[in-house]
Amino acid sequence: MHTTSWKFGLGALAWLAVSCGAIRAQDVQVTSMAVGTTVQSSSLQHRFVAIHDPSCALDFVGTPTLPVVSTKGIKDSLLTYVAKITSLGIVRECDVTVQASRDVQAVEVDFAAVDVFGRFTGLYRASAVADVKVTRPLEIKRVWVCDFNDFVNQYATVAYISLVRTTDGVWQLSDSGTKAVLAECAKLCPNIGDSLVCEKGVLTTKDKAQTLVAVATGATQWPL
Repeated sequence: MHTTSWKFGLGALAWLAVSCGAIRAQDVQVTSMAVGTTVQSSSLQHRFVAIHDPSCALDFVGTPTLPVVSTKGIKDSLLTYVAKITSLGIVRECDVTVQASRDVQAVEVDFAAVDVFGRFTGLYRASAVADVKVTRPLEIKRVWVCDFNDFVNQYATVAYISLVRTTDGVWQLSDSGTKAVLAECAKLCPNIGDSLVCEKGVLTTKDKAQTLVAVATGATQWPL
């Protein structure tokens, strides 16, 4: 367990404390990160959870986050573009870095989101078609437009790698990985089974409108 600093935007950017820990769910590792405060003056903490499936050719570096931020005052070309297509200027922006154990050609990452009242709010989907070599991690930057309720009621996400293409074919989340995702979601949203289901081995939403694809993508980067 350790504590570090985290820069997080809620209307205005602020420095918040981040605590990290890890637990086990079957043969799948689950990591979690809590961010110091939520919106307004609530003592409730944000929760970001990640599923690490050992059968996958890719794994997360750290715990990916999907905070809701205001684009106002942020000098970022991607966020500035998104701000122009939404009157609210509020977005979710994922922060994902993946490391490969063997060469990968494409990846899809999902975030199952839950609000402060335990309601499922959507499956945020980010895809990257890019070569990921064993020697170089890949950073994925994606943005989704949000409404005001998403901004004020944001609480938690469960992130997992859903699909990977390698030179050998397409990998999808294992059965144990799927069970781990649903188990972690159920801790946050007891009625998750009413919204998130497994079809042909792939997790999806019963209401297709709740599967949200990014409206803009940043340059895929390979951090040094």
